[in-house]
Amino acid sequence: MVGHMERRIASRLQLINWSLVAGCALALCIGLAVTTFTLEGLITTEVLTAPALAVAGLWLMRRGWGERPAFTMLAFAQMGCFVIFAVPLSYIGLGAGMPLQDARFAELDRLLGLDWPPYFHFAMARPELLLYAKFLYAMILVPAFGVPVVLGLTGQYIRLQQFVMASILALCVSDCRLLPAWECQKFCVRASL
Repeated sequence: MVGHMERRIASRLQLINWSLVAGCALALCIGLAVTTFTLEGLITTEVLTAPALAVAGLWLMRRGWGERPAFTMLAFAQMGCFVIFAVPLSYIGLGAGMPLQDARFAELDRLLGLDWPPYFHFAMARPELLLYAKFLYAMILVPAFGVPVVLGLTGQYIRLQQFVMASILALCVSDCRLLPAWECQKFCVRASL
């Protein structure tokens, strides 16, 4: 059984995660206001699913028997809403002419002992491996869906919210490949002009 203190901590983490989502939404609104980008062609499935999961999760949270599926649904809603806001925001960052930081990330990879060009050349020299590579790359979705289900339905709410926070922050880092910290100030100045 999940204790009262664990529920309170998980609820606080959930509030922090919703704050991260709201911050991304605010950044998107600002980006849309200062650029000519629009949200045409936004995928409606995700736009409808994430809020529906949030409403269903909040409804279930009010029921004593629905706490576990509620936490699970709310975790999916948080990650879904963040993706809905982060994807167009990354296009705005690219459109604003922000320099890509891929070289810096490649340097970090090398510092960790990961040098991707040899892996790439090895795979390209063996086209029969590419079928497996596509399958293995698609496996990235398994943790994204499996971990929240397992953690939520087993009542590990704190770990669930930590997973959501880690996922959101990882997406922030990957989107920040467009905008290093010292460029943020220049972007804010340009955006205010």
